[in-house]
Amino acid sequence: MTRSGQLSSQRLINYIIHAAPGSVNQGTPWGRPTRQGVIRSIQNSIILAENTGKRDLAIPFVGGDIFLASIGGTKEELARNIIKAAINQRNNELTLQRIVFVPYSEADRQIFQRVLDELTTRYPAERLVGIEIRRGDITYFGTHQCSTIVNAANMEVQFGEGLSGIIGDATGERANINQVAKDLIREYNQKVAAILGGNRIPVE
Repeated sequence: MTRSGQLSSQRLINYIIHAAPGSVNQGTPWGRPTRQGVIRSIQNSIILAENTGKRDLAIPFVGGDIFLASIGGTKEELARNIIKAAINQRNNELTLQRIVFVPYSEADRQIFQRVLDELTTRYPAERLVGIEIRRGDITYFGTHQCSTIVNAANMEVQFGEGLSGIIGDATGERANINQVAKDLIREYNQKVAAILGGNRIPVE
């Protein structure tokens, strides 16, 4: 999670959680985007939001663009995985009072709405409180009214193309936020290496 640069002062969006279902360097054995990677990135976004006391979270169509061909399957299947992951991961206290899915296109909004309508018959009503779908630009607070948004990122956690690039440009601090993310990854990897009893993973 990083700060949001100009999104905070200009658009009331204070934090960005960088969800990373895969690597831009898809040749690495651990970096190929997968359906499970999307699910875990959504789950970890929910955990991080809850553990830092966030009350609302806007989530885009993670994996629904440049990674979709590698992941395989249909957009509807992926949307179902994303919504179910969010509902199932959310704690019973509903610390996150609102989870808003923000597909950009009308076609994707219809997919998300169709999936959510289907899931309403499978979950208790209380688990679906505050679950919403709002189509539009996730970088605008008015679209979803959430102070924290999820970036559809990569494992390098560097703003890239597509939605990630749009978010990066909107922050006005693409390079600075990329550096903060890199520093956080290095710190995390160093902690993991220490726990494992040696530097078994790269720290960069």
